[in-house]
Amino acid sequence: MRKALLLVFVAAFTFFFIGCGGDNANRKPAPTAITITAASTEVIVGEQLQLACTVTPSTADNRVTWSTGDANIVKIVNANTGLIEGLAVGKTTITVTSKADSKIKDSVEIEVKPIVYDDPESVSVTAPRNTVSIGSVLQLTATVAPATAEQKVTFTSSNEDVATVSATGVVTGVALGEVVITVMVDADETITTTFQVYVIHGSLTVESVVIQGETEMFEGDSITLQATVLPAGVSQNVIWSSSNETIATISDKGVVSALKQGSVTITAVSVEDSTVSSSHVILVKPEVPSVVYPDLGGYKIIMYASPGYEKEHDPFLTGYIGSDITAKQQAWNDVEQLFNCDLDVQPYPDEAPWGDLRVQWLVQKAQTNAAEADILVVTGLWTKALVEGNAILDTQEWYAKYGRNKMPPAMKAAGTYRGGLYNLIYSAADGINVYYGIFYNYNLLNDYSLESPAKLFNEGRWSYTDFKNYVLEAQSKMTGKTVLSGKPVLYWAGMVNAGGVALTDSLTLNVNFSHQYAIAAAQVLRDTYVNNCWGDQGWDHESASFRDGNTLFSVGEYWFVKTDSRWPDIMWGDDTRYGFVPFPYPDNFNKESTRTVNLGGQYYALGAGRNYPAGVTAENIYWAWTETILRTEEYMLQDPTYHLDSAMRQEAMSRFDDPESADALIFFKKDKVIFDPFTSLLSYMPISNEAIDPIVNNGEDYMQKLTPFVQTYMIALQDMYG
Repeated sequence: MRKALLLVFVAAFTFFFIGCGGDNANRKPAPTAITITAASTEVIVGEQLQLACTVTPSTADNRVTWSTGDANIVKIVNANTGLIEGLAVGKTTITVTSKADSKIKDSVEIEVKPIVYDDPESVSVTAPRNTVSIGSVLQLTATVAPATAEQKVTFTSSNEDVATVSATGVVTGVALGEVVITVMVDADETITTTFQVYVIHGSLTVESVVIQGETEMFEGDSITLQATVLPAGVSQNVIWSSSNETIATISDKGVVSALKQGSVTITAVSVEDSTVSSSHVILVKPEVPSVVYPDLGGYKIIMYASPGYEKEHDPFLTGYIGSDITAKQQAWNDVEQLFNCDLDVQPYPDEAPWGDLRVQWLVQKAQTNAAEADILVVTGLWTKALVEGNAILDTQEWYAKYGRNKMPPAMKAAGTYRGGLYNLIYSAADGINVYYGIFYNYNLLNDYSLESPAKLFNEGRWSYTDFKNYVLEAQSKMTGKTVLSGKPVLYWAGMVNAGGVALTDSLTLNVNFSHQYAIAAAQVLRDTYVNNCWGDQGWDHESASFRDGNTLFSVGEYWFVKTDSRWPDIMWGDDTRYGFVPFPYPDNFNKESTRTVNLGGQYYALGAGRNYPAGVTAENIYWAWTETILRTEEYMLQDPTYHLDSAMRQEAMSRFDDPESADALIFFKKDKVIFDPFTSLLSYMPISNEAIDPIVNNGEDYMQKLTPFVQTYMIALQDMYG
């Protein structure tokens, strides 16, 4: 029906257009000649050159298009204006062709020359301080003089058992002691300097800010930057600023909006220590020129989702609850027309049930070139197996080409494995960012006249101590019932993440099991256990005491709520009501400093092993899908009736019955999300059964139980992100 209506519209529009064309009496004649004029026929690698042309006669149609003989040597930046960019040393021919008559053209040979550097004379190194705590990082900055010399240097550490240093000058404290960092100029290895670093015991004093995000964007676009304040555990709040707001602005959420071409420096300053900051240079490129989309010949792009959950992905299915439904429907219609394709969400077949069996099925299908779907809904737990089984494709190159740098750093990290990028853009617009949380029986809350925990969070009264006191007080009132259920390991991880600390940090490659927040969180959970506050400690959604209505809280995933196969909307009868509260944060924190986590959960991947018909490629599929996401965002932002908080509230209240829970959910915008692959690196069953459960339930020694797991997680972290 959608295509039928579209064809009627196109036919009507075509008739209207032809009818308005008249006898074309005003059309200009085609030129008889074109001549290229250029100030120079040479360009330096990385620089741009503006070419121009004149048409004869001067009254002729002057519309032209520019093309390159070798796109590896010279890139056409703007095919309409003749702006080019040198990419590699060499020569190639640039041609300008009349749009009115393709036989009328002219060419010029362009030579791309190498960058010529002056000889280096000296090198210096600076840093915010000369100390770094164990497990934290210190950024060194090397400067080669003169400024016209090549700036490439090599960093080395005199003792990697005390501190290591990365290729970019990031020093990581390993053990107490002192170390000498040597900086050598690559262009002249006889030119060196040294910097002494002292590794000290950890503290919660701000040491550095690291900005993650893209370094290029296009006019009119927006991207999100993420600032990480180190060491782990200090407030992650920063103040953003732009060096030139006529080129690009940045919001307090880290969203950069490009206004015009140029280079701009974005700075993030720690709110706890204004002397600690970091800068990030972004190049704003010209607006992307119009493109010709590939004709996929009616190809059906199939997405596989878990049976019963197709409605979470297809905006045309009954039950789709996303606030982007109208914009997404419009975007899907656009893509189906532009690419001449169909978008179709289907359930995984019965022979591919959830878990390891689905992974094995996907790998087997891909390796025999019998894959059945183009786009796969998968989870971060499967990334390693799917990549090593060649079942999903690395999309890094295509993301740079079509993704317009729209993926926030946490989302991008969630789909990264050994330098490859395996997740597609899930959603370009902001929205629900909570993955794990504490969910509660709103019926029980009212039965026992308990204050809404979400209200406490919204009012800034939800620290570790506040949480413990709430649980103990609630337990004193709930005779015959309990307050907590679910796996302690998930409470523990969520509470540490709420302090802005990743248990497994993909940025610093540290395992933070011994962080003071991790120890404090475990002690809070232990205190609640000895006071008989726990019911069933079931996995996933399976805590029987919560399902039976005998426990107030359970830890779980956002999508569990009012989902038939998890926590259905009739779990406690027809009047079933749910609430949500974020994990509590450390006592030295406030609400504004707390964070939620992206654990590398559900994402879209591009399946391998598909037998595409002629004219269809995996790159085409990636482009088409990415276009649906980008256009969805554009339509949402163009809609004057769309307001992010209202949209988030509407979606939240489709699952929760406590209005305070919606406010708590809305609090977590993209700037309050950190990435922690803790639950996707390895199965967390062993660390739960052998460490966290004994610590919480039996009071066993924290360090003794967790230390054996540090090396295991460190190896996995290095393997995935090192």
